Amino acid sequence: MRNALVSVVVMMSLAAGQHVSARTASDSGTGEPAAAATGPASKPAATSKPATTSKPAGSAASVPATGPAAATRPVKAPAAATVVRPRNAPVMAYVNGQPIYMDELTDLLVAGQGMPVARQLIAAALVRQEGQKNNITVTAAEIQEEGEQMLAANFPSVSDPAQRQSLLDQLLAQFKLTRRQWEMTMELNVMLRKLVEPRLAITEQDLKDGFEDTYGRKVVVRHIQLPSLAAANDVMKKLKGGADFAVLAQKESTSPYTRSGELPIGSKTAGMPSAFREAALALNKPGEISEPVLVGTTYNIFKLERVIEAQKVKLEDVKAKLAESLRQQRAKEMQQSLLQELIMKAVSEDKVQFVNPVLKSQYEASKAAGGLGDEGR
Repeated sequence: MRNALVSVVVMMSLAAGQHVSARTASDSGTGEPAAAATGPASKPAATSKPATTSKPAGSAASVPATGPAAATRPVKAPAAATVVRPRNAPVMAYVNGQPIYMDELTDLLVAGQGMPVARQLIAAALVRQEGQKNNITVTAAEIQEEGEQMLAANFPSVSDPAQRQSLLDQLLAQFKLTRRQWEMTMELNVMLRKLVEPRLAITEQDLKDGFEDTYGRKVVVRHIQLPSLAAANDVMKKLKGGADFAVLAQKESTSPYTRSGELPIGSKTAGMPSAFREAALALNKPGEISEPVLVGTTYNIFKLERVIEAQKVKLEDVKAKLAESLRQQRAKEMQQSLLQELIMKAVSEDKVQFVNPVLKSQYEASKAAGGLGDEGR
């Protein structure tokens, strides 16, 4: 089920500043082949005295006592910081009559999980602002329709709307996302699509390339990527000695995308350098192994598993269907690109200014390290 909402998760992750998009060879140059509210208190505070917070139990014990009286003199803990709250401060719960305030919960949530959600909210604001600049609006009906279409596309074998919603709940729980985040992503999808549609065009060359990629000859290969010619020659020696290619790929390849499994490649397959495609397509007989091929900065060895011959289809017969498929694919790529562009532009021009001190500290520390504020989360 993880693949079912990949486009949604990619959009959410981009909004959160996470790097989930698969790297492509053309991007990396390595030859790798190419995504909290608080409510009012239900009862009055148990005491009118200011609530206090203290350090975790045992924190003072980490500092050993020193001097002659160390064995008998207790170590005095530093004075606890006093938090002054208004009399009607929202309470999360009462434990033996003592209140646990909502700000104690939200402070922990913000420190631990706040940045990814904050980035999604900021991304939503940036997209809405871009929509306003272009006089574009999104209705509740459009958001609902987008969600229904997304579920129908990802669960084509499930016709019952209630069952689709149940599957959606499972996926959101798996990715630790909320319904509100889902709805916000549907809104952004609609807005981004409206923003890119005026620039979306499919040319005759696009159709020819798409036709070749969809219906043309392909080879299915296994692939080993290596950092140096010496390493490649060592692997070739093992292969000629009878070593299993798939086992070596799993063990030796530096590319996580092709370390195991098969890779289909056509003459117009996107996301990889032409030298990569040409080396694979030059193989003709199943079982054939290529010599090491330099692609970018890495050496690559291919083994042909099988050939998928070109389908006997005419472009004219599938042109309309192909054009729509290419439009949808191009739109998704442009939407993700525009979203990332808006985020990066706002960050580089210092248009994002955190006020919350915890989030501000995380954001500034990450920017100083060359990140976007939530790496490692």
